[in-house]
Amino acid sequence: MHIESFKPVVRLLSLILLFGAAAGYGQTKFDMTTQLRQWNAAAPAHAGVIPIWDVTSSTYIPGDPFVSSNTPSIVQKTNSTSTGSVASLAKAYTSNVVANDSLIAICGVGNGTAPTISDTLSNTWKQAVQVANGTAFNVGIFYAVGTPAGADTVTCNNGGTTASIALEIYEVSGLIIPGTTYAANLLDQATSNTSGAATTSPVVTITPLEPNELSFTGFALGTAAQTITVTAPYNNDSGQLNPTTPAGLFSMVGASNLLGLTVASLPSATVSVAEPWAVVTATFKMSVLPIGGSVNQGNPAALTQKWPVQVTDGTNTMPTMDAVARAGVQKITDGTNTAGVKAASTGRQLLILV
Repeated sequence: MHIESFKPVVRLLSLILLFGAAAGYGQTKFDMTTQLRQWNAAAPAHAGVIPIWDVTSSTYIPGDPFVSSNTPSIVQKTNSTSTGSVASLAKAYTSNVVANDSLIAICGVGNGTAPTISDTLSNTWKQAVQVANGTAFNVGIFYAVGTPAGADTVTCNNGGTTASIALEIYEVSGLIIPGTTYAANLLDQATSNTSGAATTSPVVTITPLEPNELSFTGFALGTAAQTITVTAPYNNDSGQLNPTTPAGLFSMVGASNLLGLTVASLPSATVSVAEPWAVVTATFKMSVLPIGGSVNQGNPAALTQKWPVQVTDGTNTMPTMDAVARAGVQKITDGTNTAGVKAASTGRQLLILV
């Protein structure tokens, strides 16, 4: 593991200890032999939390939780719906797209044939997932990565007979950058489901393989237009997309959610009057892989650089953190006292949060 990857750890530790007082821990006495808590010890294993050993009460105190700033984000989004039966539907982004960002489209069509996506910047669009509810209507999620910069108009091309269309488009930053295998790398998980008339959308479960993935979901209805209410924590990005004089597709909503953990997510929605559903969902990987939990240091020789930090309990101050190249040991010292961190060779694992 390269030395650069440890710098955020030091900054994070410094911030957590310095700002702990704001969370109510300022009156607790810490001594300089406090060590980074082992992730496989007895303190609460909450994701994104560094517990601190309190020598007064001889207990672990939860540190302040944090969320990595290295997360993908939606730069802009917009949408359109058709009037009557059409062969295609186009929508321009409000602002010029930024070079190397990713583009996402959720498209619903009032027939059973999968549509295709194209744009005026000549991006290569790929289908993440698509599902049809019989021959009545279908919905799909599509993506392009590494777009050139400039004004862009996205078109949903009806793959079957003319019908009503609804389209939600996104520009997203922070996803996997272009590469020879980007199509496989950008998209992580995708799934779909359909149902007959119901007031709750059919179950779709998606579990990302990496933390901090963006999840997009399309909810589509047939038979009659309804107000689709998206269940939190997913966000309704589009409002109600109800084509005028609908044919096949009557309502659609595009939704998204940032999945911070690698646990199952179940996007869902409801309507007040039962209608047939088609639902698709997909997750996309971020360009920087976050690391959390237990990590073994495999190259202790790289840990020879000192990083200036200012860690204090209000009375005692540690001016530096000294990473010592001894069998994976990280030493924390204030110049007099030294924290007793276990060596990796003992089988214990150091907590690394990037």
